[in-house]
Amino acid sequence: MTAAPLSDGQQAYLYLVRLAWDLRELGLGSLLDLSVRAEPAVVIHQASTRLKITVVQRKEVWFFTWGHGRKQSAWVGAEGVVSHIARWAAR
Repeated sequence: MTAAPLSDGQQAYLYLVRLAWDLRELGLGSLLDLSVRAEPAVVIHQASTRLKITVVQRKEVWFFTWGHGRKQSAWVGAEGVVSHIARWAAR
């Protein structure tokens, strides 16, 4: 018996959960926001800032995004992507 393929929403959820777990392992807490009115996201609260990370698919490639522009996105499978996001959160 084979499992049904994941929907895009299910795949996005899995990427966000993995990101939250990996951030935890770096010592950075986060929240998984599954609000009905907004797209699913990982939210990192710092002293005076809040970083909201979503996951999007572009031409069958998944990216984490946390703002506007290429510098505020990274390929989900990129080496060091979690550390990169953690550095952005610390700004």
